[in-house]
Amino acid sequence: MASVGNAANLRYKGSGPWEDVDPDGTADHGWQNATVPGSADTARANWAGGTVTLNYAAPQVDRIQLGVDESGEFHILNGGILDVIRTATVGNNGGAGVVGTLTIDAGGVFDVGGWTKVGSNATGVMTVDGIANLGSHLWVASGGAGGSVDINNGGIVNVGGMIGIGTVNAVDPSGSNGTVNVNEGGLLNLANIHGAGTSIQPGSMLNLYGTGRIEMIGNFVGHFDKYIAAGLISGDGIPGNVIATFDAGANLTTVVVPEPATMILLGLGGLLIRKRC
Repeated sequence: MASVGNAANLRYKGSGPWEDVDPDGTADHGWQNATVPGSADTARANWAGGTVTLNYAAPQVDRIQLGVDESGEFHILNGGILDVIRTATVGNNGGAGVVGTLTIDAGGVFDVGGWTKVGSNATGVMTVDGIANLGSHLWVASGGAGGSVDINNGGIVNVGGMIGIGTVNAVDPSGSNGTVNVNEGGLLNLANIHGAGTSIQPGSMLNLYGTGRIEMIGNFVGHFDKYIAAGLISGDGIPGNVIATFDAGANLTTVVVPEPATMILLGLGGLLIRKRC
């Protein structure tokens, strides 16, 4: 492995494993400048839609940008760990035709110290089957192109700051629509959501499916009820079909899709028939 760089923007050529380098421009994949990104560097996956894969604990990087003028994907495999000191942008710039993609497999870990944007000024797509620890804000569709996040079975996204979907600051609309799907078995841990109901903008949506859930330390039922009443959080595809509850003992607010009601029908001969609806 080559030595880490020094305050450089490093672009990965083509598709291949994170540790590969392209020392003289003749290889079909690898980091240009013959340097694997280090703690002072910005790592960029943006070579004609190529995919960079990681299956080990890589050295820290300063920032990561996926989709910078050209589309690019970063795929963290089982056993892969990347620690980003400052910020991560999935769909950095280049308009709707450029797509930045981040995929975190089960057993993969993605740590970011600062904010994370999914869909800034290019389309952003983030899929989490592993763990994403986002130290500060999560902005989905914060710029001129859309963004989407899927948290799948076993996937966990921990957000240390504010969440915003279709907004640049949890207050003002970005002019772009975003979607966050917490699918069956997924978990979205939040630290903050705007109490005025503006963290999710009209046209954007936070969806829960099956046992997918949102958790937040403290009593934020009143906050979530504003989004639920506005139809900005859906359950199993139905706007408003979720319930927020507070467990005082655990000091925890949980948002889930309510279980279907059980109807008891009187059948022939007085036989009780139970029907899920």
